[in-house]
Amino acid sequence: MKLIVIVVMAVSLLLLLGLFLRNKEMRKGMSWFMLHAVSAFIMLYLVNSSGLGMGVELAVNPLILITVGLLGVPGLAGIIFLKMVVFI
Repeated sequence: MKLIVIVVMAVSLLLLLGLFLRNKEMRKGMSWFMLHAVSAFIMLYLVNSSGLGMGVELAVNPLILITVGLLGVPGLAGIIFLKMVVFI
């Protein structure tokens, strides 16, 4: 049963990748999203390792990466603010 699920997921991933590679606008959108996701990961790493978050450590999970990737530095500042005010 696991093998069937893995095969179906692999085939689906390959078909989705084929769609992305065919369409120029989708490639542009995916490259934009990946660039922002990598920059979000780097910004989160810098905040966590340098202590710029004033003692706040942020988890690197998909929700935070998407938020920081889409909103950039203001999104990171908003998450740090929420973590400091709401969760501490």
